Parts: sequence; C-alpha cells; structure tokens
Amino acid sequence: MRRRVTLGSIVVVSVWALLFASTAFAKTDNSAKPYLNVSAREFLPLLPPPPKLGSAQDKMELESVVRAAATADAARWKAAEADDAALYERFESAFGNLERSSVPHLRALLDRVREDLSGPISAAKAHFGRPRPFQRYQFARACGEDQPRVPEKNPTKGSSYPSSHAAQGWAVALILASVFPQRSDAVFARAHAYGESRIICGYHYPSDIDAARLLATAVVSRLHAVPDFRRDLACAQAEHRAVRGERGLPERICLP
Repeated sequence: MRRRVTLGSIVVVSVWALLFASTAFAKTDNSAKPYLNVSAREFLPLLPPPPKLGSAQDKMELESVVRAAATADAARWKAAEADDAALYERFESAFGNLERSSVPHLRALLDRVREDLSGPISAAKAHFGRPRPFQRYQFARACGEDQPRVPEKNPTKGSSYPSSHAAQGWAVALILASVFPQRSDAVFARAHAYGESRIICGYHYPSDIDAARLLATAVVSRLHAVPDFRRDLACAQAEHRAVRGERGLPERICLP
C-alpha cells in the first residue's frame, strides 16, 4: 500500500534532518565512494539499546552531561567547539600533517571510510530515536551556535544514539594508528577527547559515545576484509613513510 506524503510528514522529516546534522561538520570529498556493499542496518544487532527514557541510568547520564557542560573550563570548552566544527585537522597534533595536498592517498582513504560509516550511523539513529540532551535540558551555551536550543516539553524522538562525531573520530583514529603505529597512543587519546567533547557540548550522552566507538570499530574491522581497502591502506602507509623521508612509493598501484 502506498503511503501518502502529507505536510505533516514533510515537517517531521525536516525536523529529523536538523537533529541529524546538529552542527557544522567537516565534509568528505564529493567523489568518495564507500568500500562496503552491505545494508546500513546490518550493524544494528551489534549495538545494545540505549538506556530507556526516564530510567535511572538515563537520568544519571543526563545529569553527567549537565555536569560536564557546566564545569568545563574555558580551554576545554574552546576545544569542544573546535572538535564540533572539524575532524581531520583536530588529529594533526597527535598524528602530523593531514593536508590533502601532503597525504592525498590517506585523505582519500579516510573519506571513503567515513562514507562506509555514514549509512550505519544514520540507520542506528533512526532505529533507536533517542532524544538528545538539549531536547530535555536548557543548557547555558551550545557548541557552534550563538544561542542554546530551547528544550522540548516531552521529547520522545531524536538522533542522539550513537554519536556521529564520535564514530567518525574513532574510525579516523583506527586508520591513523594503522598508518603510523608509533603515534597510536596519542591518536587514540585525541579520539577519546574528541568523543568526550560531544558530552561537554550537551549534544550526546556517555552511552552514545560508547556505541559510536563500538560501531566504528565494527565497520573498520569489516573493511580489513575488503581488498580495495587493504590496497589503499598499504598505499597510505607507503605515502606516510615517504612523507617522513623513510621510503618512496614503490608500487605503481599507489600512483594517482
């Protein structure tokens, strides 16, 4: 039976779109294509459901978000805002230069991995529909916005679980650690702080971040079985050795 498209349904879709893209975020290369050819819902069984709305755990999580947002000092808030607005450049302090002109193979690889994550993230957000903290509490400030959002009266739907930013950041860390293992500790520390910034911003709960890391790990683990991904990862590793002055790009397959 065909469903009728009504004005109300259009409004609902528009609201959900706004909730999905809470703030400005780094874009991928428009030509980036995912490596995986699987259903976006295939990863859903890996994620435990978020705490039930109104449960004791849910209330504790909301309280922890409120506390983190209120107690973050000026430097940590500034870092959270920077994490909200960007991705790759936020990992340069831990990894090194990530400019596309310097590491084109690595950047192309990262863009494709982000495309692989985008479908499962959106599917999980739609499936679980968890309201975001700012839908339930009046925060004093908001990352990337002039004014904090006004809470809803009784929100029952949202896009909080899992966190897209945290998932993308963790996936980036997994790739960067494979490319430059000597920096893995610093890279994962940066990814951890990147995820925690979503809590400080009042955009996500702790379990949203945990689920994001779980999802990112599952997707990247699956990618290692894809020949094209393994080839591109090898190219990115060779490219980075060349940038460090260790070795050139010996394989013709890695040439642009």
